[in-house]
Amino acid sequence: MESNQANNSAIENIWKFIRGDMLASDFENWVYSNSTLESLFGKTLYLEIVSANFSSKDTVFQLKKTLKEFAISSTNPSCMCLQLSNIAVVDMGDESEEVFATLDQIKKRGNPYWWLSVYQCRECQQSWLVAQEERQNDVFCLYRLDEVTTEDIINNNRWAPIFDHYEDLLRIGLEAGKSVRFFEPSNSRSLRWTISDLAKEKPGINISEVAQLLNLDIQMAEEIARKVMREDGVNIAFNNVN
Repeated sequence: MESNQANNSAIENIWKFIRGDMLASDFENWVYSNSTLESLFGKTLYLEIVSANFSSKDTVFQLKKTLKEFAISSTNPSCMCLQLSNIAVVDMGDESEEVFATLDQIKKRGNPYWWLSVYQCRECQQSWLVAQEERQNDVFCLYRLDEVTTEDIINNNRWAPIFDHYEDLLRIGLEAGKSVRFFEPSNSRSLRWTISDLAKEKPGINISEVAQLLNLDIQMAEEIARKVMREDGVNIAFNNVN
């Protein structure tokens, strides 16, 4: 039993390193301080790890690829939770179907935070704060919850403020390389709603910031924003526009 628990804990640390939630230096220290890992990895892979130059980005990149093959073969394939980063961005569609195959919604926050829910994996019981960003980039943003935070949300309705602002979802999507460009942005209700919400969350938001968040050229962003200001009475700054 203890051996299985140790192996499970080791696999979890390997995944943390692979997905970027553990620094290369911390992973290196963990490997060197754990004398039982050779039996888990096998002699060949263990020697490759302990002889690796962890200060080299290329070496770390290749080592992560090798360790991912090992981790996949050593992980229960019934869910994707271990493979997801602590903050993960998942495209809606085939990718999200795979991720959500074992996740059940256990609480929805409701208005004005209509995009927020808590899901729990029925296989490993990991809980996730999930934000549904369907207006701009069609992604789910997921945040790994610990047991205490999950219980506080479920029992006391005290939500972790990770995804409270829609602007944060847009930025997280951009940082993950998710950025949709609308074919006819001037006719998009979704863009108007989003610009209005951004201005309500941050009165006086600059048009250059709006354009960046929504992958719009500055002229188009200004055209839509002025319509939104007339219709919704929000405040958007245009001082950086030529």
